[in-house]
Amino acid sequence: MKINLLPQDEISKSRDIKIILRKSVYAILASLFLIGCINIFFEINKRQNQSRYNALKSKHDSYVELKREVDELTTTIQYLNQEFNLISSSVLNKFYWSEKLLELSKIMPREIWLKRIKIDKRGEMKLEGYLLPSTMEESPLSILSSFIKTLQSHEEFSKDFSEISLGNVRVITMKKQEILEFNITLL
Repeated sequence: MKINLLPQDEISKSRDIKIILRKSVYAILASLFLIGCINIFFEINKRQNQSRYNALKSKHDSYVELKREVDELTTTIQYLNQEFNLISSSVLNKFYWSEKLLELSKIMPREIWLKRIKIDKRGEMKLEGYLLPSTMEESPLSILSSFIKTLQSHEEFSKDFSEISLGNVRVITMKKQEILEFNITLL
């Protein structure tokens, strides 16, 4: 049995304070619990995000490494293509100029004689020569035109050239006789 000697209004005040204190303690505990739950939620979220970040970072690092390897391979491929083009231009398409000159001498008409044959580093051949018709029956330009057509149609000679074309043609006088000076380019 409990005996309370406090007056009635004091008893109600003390009960109100106890209730208020009890409610305050519950509110504080509830707030701490809520803060703890929020903290746990953010910690779990932070760890998940950190895990995703680490996974993405490792993928990024592997892609950077792959890109570096691809760049190295691209550089190597370009270098090898240049080397292959050099080899292919110098070895695979190689022919003997002596054979070309022999073929040229076989198909050259007797009215034409060559002054100079130039061959540059790219394999371009230039023929410089003169044409003196032996008879007046055929014009010098038709003889020259026929010679170029023969060069183009002669399979053994023209197979290594993509283009055979006539360059400059001019009439010059030599020992009181007019002759034709010409240039032919073979690419």
